[in-house]
Amino acid sequence: MRNSPVDLPYLPDDLLLNCLARVSRLYYPILSLVSKRFRSLVASPELYEIRKLLGRTENCLYVCLSSTSRSDPHW
Repeated sequence: MRNSPVDLPYLPDDLLLNCLARVSRLYYPILSLVSKRFRSLVASPELYEIRKLLGRTENCLYVCLSSTSRSDPHW
């Protein structure tokens, strides 16, 4: 028997957003790899609004990386 990825097509986005809002932002990059739907939810402004309402805001540090071989910086 082969393992297949978990598919959550039956859960409404608002329920998934409510669950994701309780997870530390540290895990968002990993969660965004689950599926296109998760990537969209993790990047959505609604998620950050829910986090704010729940008092689950976190400080984070952004770093801009640049290279002499590339003209565009990466965050």
